[in-house]
Amino acid sequence: MNNLNKEIKKFSESIQKTKDYQDYKKASEIYNNDKEAQKLLKDFQEAQRASAIFQQGDFPGMAEQRAKTEELLNEVRKSKVINDWIKTKRKAQGAISEMAITLSNDLDLNFAPPQKGGCCG
Repeated sequence: MNNLNKEIKKFSESIQKTKDYQDYKKASEIYNNDKEAQKLLKDFQEAQRASAIFQQGDFPGMAEQRAKTEELLNEVRKSKVINDWIKTKRKAQGAISEMAITLSNDLDLNFAPPQKGGCCG
């Protein structure tokens, strides 16, 4: 296994040299250094969760919460930092998923079974 671990390390280093991964790391660094973008995304995610709770319970103030969530969503959509980070992350993850599929097929051993609906397959 020791030789296999060395090869995996080389494979990981090769992935880190790809454009998709480099783009993600650069966008991630920019995002991680932008406290305003982080706060905006956190506020939006919290508003989404609150909106879901309001909707499930049909609580008073649901319309106001939905409006707040929409306003934050519009701000998130305008943020180049957030959008670049999300876009590059998804692209890098997609490339890794493709590699997992190739490995699964080549080894006839499913590394990443597709989910069959819902959160847990």
